Amino acid sequence: MTEDPTHQVKLQASYILPLDIRLNAYFTAISGGTWTARRRTSYNSFGGRITVFVEPRGSNRYEMQKNLDMRLEKTFLLAGKYQLGLFFDVFNVFNTSVITSWGNRIGYDWYLDGPESTQGHDLYGLNMPRRARLGIRCMF
Repeated sequence: MTEDPTHQVKLQASYILPLDIRLNAYFTAISGGTWTARRRTSYNSFGGRITVFVEPRGSNRYEMQKNLDMRLEKTFLLAGKYQLGLFFDVFNVFNTSVITSWGNRIGYDWYLDGPESTQGHDLYGLNMPRRARLGIRCMF
């Protein structure tokens, strides 16, 4: 079986606004990781269970993650040689919500009659929601 490669795009842009305020943008689009449906056996004579793949490994892929981060920054010159930067970052500007991990064991954490929002899978991971940060940096 040939492996399905991960695809990604990364773009960065900078623009200087009036009053020498810098606007930076960073966009990424990365194909989601792979997952494979599995099934657990009932208890065997040794008292354990075995989990087996029911399809070739990596047969499925999570949704592509697209993300835009932005920064506004203003830098001030102090004492003729030091710089003080004030910045405001926003991560995941569009607040996209992408599943990064879910249950893939049929009848254990994946049920055909389960929630429609996760196609019956138990949800284990989402990308981070929108968040913001204010910061100060000194350059000397």
